[in-house]
Amino acid sequence: MSNNGEPSENVVPVSQRTSWASFLKTIVSYTGDFSSLTAPPFILSPVSLTEFPAYWCERPELFADIVNGKTPEDRALKVLRWFISTLKGQYTTRNESMGSEKKPLNPVLGELFYGYWPDKGGRGRTDLVVEQVSHHPPITAYYISNESKELSLQGHSAQKTSFSGTAIIVKQIGHAILTVNLASGEKETYLITLPRLSIAGLLVGSPYIELSESSYIASSSGYLSTIDYSGKGYFTGKAHTFKATVTNPELAATHVLYTFEGQWNAISHNKKTGEVFTDVTAPKEEVTVSFLESQTDFETRRLWKHVADGIRSGKFDAASLEKSKIENEQRQRRKDELAKGEPWKLKHFVKIESDPEYEKLAQALSLLLLTEGGVYILVNITMGRNTPTLWQQFYASPLIFVARRLYALTMQIFSDDPIRPDSIRIVGISDTRNSHDLVGALPDGDILIHAGDLSQLGTVEELDAALYWLNSQTHPHKIFIGGSHDAALTDLIKCENLLERYPNLTYLQDNSTSVARVRGGCYIPYGAYARRCICSDTRTRGRGVECVRWTAAQDAFERIASGLGGWVDLVPIVKGVARKAIARVWHEAVLTTASVSLDAILRTKPTTFWDDFCVSPYLLRARSTREFILAPSLSPSPRKPLFLILGLARSVSDMLIHTGDLTHAGTVEEPEAVLT
Repeated sequence: MSNNGEPSENVVPVSQRTSWASFLKTIVSYTGDFSSLTAPPFILSPVSLTEFPAYWCERPELFADIVNGKTPEDRALKVLRWFISTLKGQYTTRNESMGSEKKPLNPVLGELFYGYWPDKGGRGRTDLVVEQVSHHPPITAYYISNESKELSLQGHSAQKTSFSGTAIIVKQIGHAILTVNLASGEKETYLITLPRLSIAGLLVGSPYIELSESSYIASSSGYLSTIDYSGKGYFTGKAHTFKATVTNPELAATHVLYTFEGQWNAISHNKKTGEVFTDVTAPKEEVTVSFLESQTDFETRRLWKHVADGIRSGKFDAASLEKSKIENEQRQRRKDELAKGEPWKLKHFVKIESDPEYEKLAQALSLLLLTEGGVYILVNITMGRNTPTLWQQFYASPLIFVARRLYALTMQIFSDDPIRPDSIRIVGISDTRNSHDLVGALPDGDILIHAGDLSQLGTVEELDAALYWLNSQTHPHKIFIGGSHDAALTDLIKCENLLERYPNLTYLQDNSTSVARVRGGCYIPYGAYARRCICSDTRTRGRGVECVRWTAAQDAFERIASGLGGWVDLVPIVKGVARKAIARVWHEAVLTTASVSLDAILRTKPTTFWDDFCVSPYLLRARSTREFILAPSLSPSPRKPLFLILGLARSVSDMLIHTGDLTHAGTVEEPEAVLT
């Protein structure tokens, strides 16, 4: 790929060149909409078109900053800056990450995508709802909102494609309306139109996008931004260039207030002052999405998982087979609906015949009063999944269902021992995987330890968000150990840049640290709890179980978790919980579907060797503690063997803490060697 984004050589895989040549012949002679054509698998993207609206908010700080404008003119400039910052993600990201532009997966009717960008630096949380509202023609509706800033973006998009010369021309249909609720009680609205684009580089199998013609941002306050796009010519110019002018026709129709020029995928400047207007060279912030296991069947990443896996791994035949399976299922679904006379019901949006707000703003641009395909507005913003019924919970996992209720009952009958004022409190949390917004308030304590995966995909943006949240906690000492998902931490430069932003955090990787000035006695807690974030999908067996004793009941849980056990394994679980309720001398680790993974409380209490042996890996004990010495996990394996019991003998150290994987393969022999 050359510097201007144009391919320099044929990149079509040898095995795919015949099908690619056949595809090119088809589009040259095809007169319909290209979106319905089946492209060779190697040119497919593993991402569905329903994820594309997330590009609107990859820089959520600029989106939230719009409301900080003091005047209509100031806000119009902030809207323009935010809009320009979205173009790189929408139109050049695939070139950078995949080597060339890829054809996104065509969404099915009713396909859903949910995501959010967490609150950071007081910008507020930004939520995203996307739904495929039409399949013929394909139309995607989306809604982005920041409730704390009273800011929302609602729109829909579709594409019409044609062939011209050596490029595919894409006419983007649809628009977006940005609504800003002002402190005065009034509101401003902005109509945003979409640019036309061309896809070149087809002959060598390395497509790339260039924007053309113009797009507009019309404000209800009268300000109008006109963005003209141009690309690299044969002898002059640069790729991805734009020129934006801001006017206020109500003041002087021909008077330009501001002019901005540059590259929308890099840096632009104020033409008059030379000041930087936009700079999108810094890393973007990926949208946060729930775990795959907790998604419903129609959510994008779950729906296309096997297709995406095949594309990413180069198994194009398998990807094509899975894709055909989904498409055939959808065709049959449409036939069944037609036969029953029951059309598909949208979940979040509804089609309207007219939109007064659009009509008012469109007059300034002399646009048609209604865009092709209609207008869709949000009517149901409920993003959470339906709460499963008791039967669904029981059917999904009888073990978790019974254990959760038994634990709740025992906690009502027996209260925890009171916490002594001189006790040391260690709070541990593990494998949040970028779901820290769901964790809630952590228990107070002296030391906070995060062990395991901080992120889901391991990007710098995900880790930065997780570390920002970790750094915001009030615990005097905050320590974290990366997990196998946190790939960016293995890059020395990226890791150092992240750590420089958060000097109050201690990162352990094949080293140790001493936490001084912590005083208190040791305490073996009764009824203490360890809770873990797990999926809530009723069709998926959970990763944890409540009220697990580290004896026969724990072995039973391991067999169930491995798929080797059955209903009979509930017996030792129930017996173990009953024994605890009567004798209350066994120390337990309670894994739940709640958000916090560990709250271990330490205080002075005489103990026996048997007490020491029964303490689970999640409950930490120390004797006459004055200093904590912590060492990280040395194993990269993501498996955490739950059946291990740490029988720590008395030693000269005040406390030894091991976090993370004790083994690599999780065999019985490995932990025995490690513990020895």
